[in-house]
Amino acid sequence: LEEHNNRIVEHHAVRSRRAGNISFIDLHIVMPRYLSFEDSHAICDHLEQDIRDKISSANVIIHAEPCTSEYCSGCAITACEIRGY
Repeated sequence: LEEHNNRIVEHHAVRSRRAGNISFIDLHIVMPRYLSFEDSHAICDHLEQDIRDKISSANVIIHAEPCTSEYCSGCAITACEIRGY
């Protein structure tokens, strides 16, 4: 997840479990709300593939949420259209 800090505002609710040889990973990511649905989906797809590359037999579910002003103070995205900087 750290590799994607420049595109993801925040992550939370990370859960994982194993059933046999399969890892089930579920997490929530907060995305800049100015991103299009297609851009957000592409980032999720890329992140899912990165996780699968590191954890074989992973079943990954990512829930994307739009950011709100509460995330601004800890956001690592430098060119934010919402904050204006």
